[in-house]
Amino acid sequence: MTRWIWIALYYAFARYLPPSYSRFCGKTARKIRGFLARRVFASCGKSVNVEHGCHFGTGELVSLGDNSTLPLNGKIVGAVTIGSDTIIGPETMLLGYRHEYADASTPIRLQSTEKAPVVIGKDVFIGARAILVGPCNIGDGCVIGAGSVVRGNIPPQSIVIGNPAKVVSKRG
Repeated sequence: MTRWIWIALYYAFARYLPPSYSRFCGKTARKIRGFLARRVFASCGKSVNVEHGCHFGTGELVSLGDNSTLPLNGKIVGAVTIGSDTIIGPETMLLGYRHEYADASTPIRLQSTEKAPVVIGKDVFIGARAILVGPCNIGDGCVIGAGSVVRGNIPPQSIVIGNPAKVVSKRG
């Protein structure tokens, strides 16, 4: 029961507080959202930044590592794991489920959904408005370009851009 109170506080109040970079109450807003995230997420590290407007449903399938940032006005749905020191740009979507659509005799809206986890490694940067569709595994140290649409496995230290996303080079 208590968990639902924390979720209600986030969606009724904390979600609308100023972004963390705001001069007006930004640091306080970041602390309040982080406090609530630690009570809602499956696991939540230290010094996290859940940005203004981020939507994560009930958060029960979300795990967030130390020093990581959830996106400004972003959307997180389903099973999503984010490693430490990861930065996610504004309006990014992390979709940790998928719809079934194989049965042509049944409307798609009536077919089931299933978990399709999105797993993001440590020290990853994801640019603005990227979309990660599960099942998806982003290796440690990757850079995902803004607006990229990613599905599948991305090797560690990769630089990925495009729709569909393709590895264009390696870091370092």
